[in-house]
Amino acid sequence: MLIEKLRKESLYSQVLLYIIVSAGVALVLYGTTVAYLNDYLQEYSKRSEIIEQDSKKYAQRLQDFIEVHELERTDIDRIARWNEINWYVSLKVYQNDTVYFDSFLHYVDWTKESDNLTDSFGWDGTSRPCFEYPIHFKDGDAILLISGCFFYQYEMMISFASFTVFLVAFLFCFIFLCRRRFGYIEEIHKGLERMNREEPTHQISLKGNDELTCLAAYINVMNASIQNQRRLEQEMIEKNREIIAAISHDIRTPLTSVICYLDFLKDSRYENQEVMNRYIENARTRAYQIKGMTEELFERSIQKEKQKELNWEVLNGNEFVSQVISEMFFTLREDGFHPDFNFDFKYAFEMKVDVIAFRRVFDNICSNILKYADSTLPVLLTTEIKGETLEIMEKNIKSASRYVESTGIGLYNSKKIVQQHKGEMKVKNDGYYFEVHITLPIILK
Repeated sequence: MLIEKLRKESLYSQVLLYIIVSAGVALVLYGTTVAYLNDYLQEYSKRSEIIEQDSKKYAQRLQDFIEVHELERTDIDRIARWNEINWYVSLKVYQNDTVYFDSFLHYVDWTKESDNLTDSFGWDGTSRPCFEYPIHFKDGDAILLISGCFFYQYEMMISFASFTVFLVAFLFCFIFLCRRRFGYIEEIHKGLERMNREEPTHQISLKGNDELTCLAAYINVMNASIQNQRRLEQEMIEKNREIIAAISHDIRTPLTSVICYLDFLKDSRYENQEVMNRYIENARTRAYQIKGMTEELFERSIQKEKQKELNWEVLNGNEFVSQVISEMFFTLREDGFHPDFNFDFKYAFEMKVDVIAFRRVFDNICSNILKYADSTLPVLLTTEIKGETLEIMEKNIKSASRYVESTGIGLYNSKKIVQQHKGEMKVKNDGYYFEVHITLPIILK
């Protein structure tokens, strides 16, 4: 119930919200960065010393371009292509009264931005200062008149810087918002390590209402279940040790009696045949008592051993179950009981069983009847097929005159064997009626 109440929020929704918030913050910082850099670089690029410095830089770049390609003054197409790449620069190349290249006359493929710059690049120098530099061509010298809106050379830098700010802001904001859930994941990891190494009963604290909280709750439930199972196993081991010790001690008394009776018989210390027969019967009774104790001791001891693999066989279920129950029928009848068995095999079926283990279940049930049931009243056993399940029901009335202390180990082992056969065994004991209900999977033919 606790786990069902926990999940009110979706981790996916939280992460999506964090992404949206982080993107919003990053976009605000991106716009702020772009605006700031634009304003700053606009003012920076308008300073006269910067314009002169940039003009000289681009004049040198043009000179390098001319020298690399060995241009002449009449190679105006090559100069125009250079000017197209550096579109924010206006050029005028002339010598005396001859104009070889003018950006406004030869560069006709202006972009939208360059159209807006035409008035600023006027040669009267009212908007942007112009600078003259000597320039050398392959066929002679000329004068270069250059001006420009050099702010646009920083466009790439502004874009890169703004994107960097956006990315860093987004990541920082996203990590900041997710830090609690990331920290909770680490807390769950450390909690698992504590459960595994230091503190098996440790419980992970529940924080939030999302899938991580549910995961922590499930881990706590599973760990509690494992610890409870370990505790029960330890209690059973301790109980087994106590019972084994008690049975081992109790065996001494009947064993001593058997030895005494055998000594009497060996030394002929009896008055007549009747006394001798009584000694023999008493020794036989004590021997059977010892046999029962040793069987119980054996059952207890094998619980500590590792469970062995069963030898599975697929058998004709009708024949196998009928045979096992018939053997139980004859055993009870020979001991003076009144078995009333009813077989209801409407369909042919097969079973996957371990023959020895399966027989052991019915041996334990039969032994339980012999020990505790009233032999004067019927012992009922019915079988019925329901779907792909075989149901076996045994019912008897307990004897009021018999009392034999039982540890229940036989029935416990029978339940384990039935579970290994993917079935279920239920026992009901109200002090008067004793019932065993077994369900087993079958394969209908």
